[in-house]
Amino acid sequence: MTRLSEIHKTIGGYRTEHAENGKLPYYFDANGRYEKKETLLKLLDHVRKIGAFEQIAIIEEPFDKYAEIDVSDIPVRLAAGESAHTDKDALVRIQMGYRAMALKAIAKTLSEVEGCFNFKQI
Repeated sequence: MTRLSEIHKTIGGYRTEHAENGKLPYYFDANGRYEKKETLLKLLDHVRKIGAFEQIAIIEEPFDKYAEIDVSDIPVRLAAGESAHTDKDALVRIQMGYRAMALKAIAKTLSEVEGCFNFKQI
């Protein structure tokens, strides 16, 4: 929270013509940092307190990829990333309340294609 406050203090006042509200959008890639919903909500309370809440465009993968936490009541757009390797994974995340999927380049995440190719031949 301290680091976020520092960042927002430094760049939060900058304006952009590429956002409806004219403010820089924040994209947080949490990489599974939060163990439970209450901890993420505590962060969001802090973001409100410092005046940065309306700048959050998305929070990617706030919970561990194996966590099954319903996020439908969290008031910001959450994206699944590492937890959505297949269409079935993505559907589960959508049912849990995720409103976006962060797609990775195929070279970064090969889980969906591993069985499709014989990598020794390529």
